[in-house]
Amino acid sequence: MENIERIKNDALQHISGSVTYYRNNPLRFKNEILSGLTVAIAQVPESVAFSFVAGVDPIVGLYATFFLGLITAQIGGRPGMVSGAAGAMAVVIKEVMDSGGLYTESDLEDKELISSGPDKDPLADQADDQRLEYLLAVVILVGMLQAFAGVCGLSVYVKLIPVPVMTGFVNGLAVVIFLAQLQSFQVDDDEAMFNQYDADRDGQITRTEAETQFSTAYRGLSAANLAKEMNTIFSETDTNKDGVIDIEEFNADEDHRIHDGHDDLVRWLELDEGELWMMAVMISLTMAIMHFLPRLTTVVPSSLVGIIASTIFEHAINRTAIGLDTRTVKDMAPVAGGLPTFHIPDVPYTGETLAEILPVSISLCLVGLIESVLTLQLVDEILGDRSDSSGRCKQECIAQGIANFVSGIFSSMGGDAMIGQSTINVKSGGIGRLSTTFAALMFWFFILAASSVIELVPISALVGVLFMVVIYTFDWSCLPLMAGERASRLLYTADPAAPCFVVRQKFHQPKGRAPASDSFLIVLVTVVTVLTNLAYAVIAGVLVACVMFSWKFSDRLQVLPFLCPEPL
Repeated sequence: MENIERIKNDALQHISGSVTYYRNNPLRFKNEILSGLTVAIAQVPESVAFSFVAGVDPIVGLYATFFLGLITAQIGGRPGMVSGAAGAMAVVIKEVMDSGGLYTESDLEDKELISSGPDKDPLADQADDQRLEYLLAVVILVGMLQAFAGVCGLSVYVKLIPVPVMTGFVNGLAVVIFLAQLQSFQVDDDEAMFNQYDADRDGQITRTEAETQFSTAYRGLSAANLAKEMNTIFSETDTNKDGVIDIEEFNADEDHRIHDGHDDLVRWLELDEGELWMMAVMISLTMAIMHFLPRLTTVVPSSLVGIIASTIFEHAINRTAIGLDTRTVKDMAPVAGGLPTFHIPDVPYTGETLAEILPVSISLCLVGLIESVLTLQLVDEILGDRSDSSGRCKQECIAQGIANFVSGIFSSMGGDAMIGQSTINVKSGGIGRLSTTFAALMFWFFILAASSVIELVPISALVGVLFMVVIYTFDWSCLPLMAGERASRLLYTADPAAPCFVVRQKFHQPKGRAPASDSFLIVLVTVVTVLTNLAYAVIAGVLVACVMFSWKFSDRLQVLPFLCPEPL
């Protein structure tokens, strides 16, 4: 009871001290609030996009961002660092949710977790629901592993990560963020999706063609359920009641059941399409504001001003005067949602299940911890904090573990620190816990009550913000150090008194040039981060660095004369 009372008193003193501090520093309070608002707005489309990458419904990713953001804001190791549903973890999560991944339909049927029947959903839908249950179990286990790693102080081993690996990690994530934004220049390929049904290419979908496509997409669908699906499809889509569906009717409403039976195909915007050029204008507008406004004033975050300016341009000029609509957050996915509910994953709690999910859980644990700890160090560098980060790293691991555990029991996908949003936050003046706490609460407010407002924001504005994040994140200073010719030579010298005493000297570098080994590590980690995931990249970089270190210092080996064989 005394400990509980002490903790309560400490918390009340902390809150009282914080209130007093912000009352005496109103400018800091304003910066924290506006920075948190900017982060919350920018997190919405990213969370939706990463949900699609992971293969889950957007609301699963949105609530993961809320739980991760709120919990790490309160007890995380680095004030100002933002956490949420992240792309690095989404790539690994896809292994669980993919129909050809860890749990295929046939595997789930063999386990008797799904089955076909006249009163049951299609097998594909049942399989997706069951995979989500396994994913929630994985997220809970990831949280436990991360908290255990934090309690044991395993985060101290981050010191083993060399600087070139850190640079490669930063550059790799910058490239990943950049590539993720390119999806904004893609639109649904309506004709290609229509042609998945229209086998004879006559411009019409008959009932037979629809039945063929649906029976292929939903294996195990009974004849009665297939007929029921066809009745639903044609009653919704065939508006002129002529017995066939043309492409105009097909594209009339994306929520119609017919769109559940085909693959989602996309195409790149072409140069002769006005939407592409209007997107380029708004992206440029946002980036220009973010670059030049801080030179004039820092009263408000430049990223928030850029988002507001582009939103006004989209709805007041682009749609009203020019007539060239671009996509907004609403076009990606609905943001509105209800309150999260407590849910224990419905999976068999057996040793077999643990053996199946443990490898992917360990992978997610490593990805989350590595990205979070390295992001913490990056934020330290941005803020000029040169103090020992060991304690902060340990606290961050525990906070991430608790946040992922809570996320899993409330039916969300989990996550980790987000380097892009953290950069936006600290660059906008949010360096305290108030900014990240306010961001999480505003994010929740957007989901529950203000979705109609946030859905007005054009995707182009957020792409512009994240393009600037890429510029801020990428370590441009490494390029000139890696460039240029290198003089390398291999020298051998021998001491006549000790025939086996050999000195090797390698890679004499001109002043101002990075060693060839460091340049190789930077490129290696960057490429592996882009092609696989962060955990593999950092592990590969550390192992290669160890080999290079051993090779480098083997030059200093001295073989004593008495160990040499007698000359013949």
